[in-house]
Amino acid sequence: MKYARFYILVFGISALLYPGTSISQTGADPVGDHPCITCSTGNIIPIGETTFFMQWAHPGDYPPAAFGGRLQPDSVNFKGCIVKERDPGEKYDNCHYYGSEIPPNTGGITGSMGWTVGDENKWWPDIVRIWTKPQIEWYRNYPLDNPSAAQGCNAIWPQQMFIQCPDYDYTYVYHGRLESVIRMSEVDITRNEVTVTWPSSEE
Repeated sequence: MKYARFYILVFGISALLYPGTSISQTGADPVGDHPCITCSTGNIIPIGETTFFMQWAHPGDYPPAAFGGRLQPDSVNFKGCIVKERDPGEKYDNCHYYGSEIPPNTGGITGSMGWTVGDENKWWPDIVRIWTKPQIEWYRNYPLDNPSAAQGCNAIWPQQMFIQCPDYDYTYVYHGRLESVIRMSEVDITRNEVTVTWPSSEE
């Protein structure tokens, strides 16, 4: 009985310090033994994020698009936390063709220093531009060499997002996507569920 009481006491203290069974998340990837305790979130981690478009990053032809993210759920305050991106690989470039002077577009996810979450769980900016103006014009000038370019060709960069924890990180977006589509008169830039077009109707 003495050992039983000791076990219950130790187990109870452990449950208070590391309440791992009370984590509330969907599709998160805990890497470590204990729940993420960071900022003012307790042991709650993001279940995802929504994307919003901020602005074109700077004036000019085919400028980068500046996006932001908003961590979910809204009921948890993630202000002050650090989120970062990760390159999971498997990039796709449908515009590239054999003999092109433009190499396959496999760059883009930089593994940046991260972004600090601000008010309303928002962080920014994620600057997205898959092609430069000379690369876009190349594909437009040689559509017969790549039939898909004449109808609109695209490149996709997968993007994962994770929140930085004291001793390890939690991935909260596994299947994010950055995409750009080149057409003869427009260029689309997409981050997840949000797509913007240049030239835009506001320009």
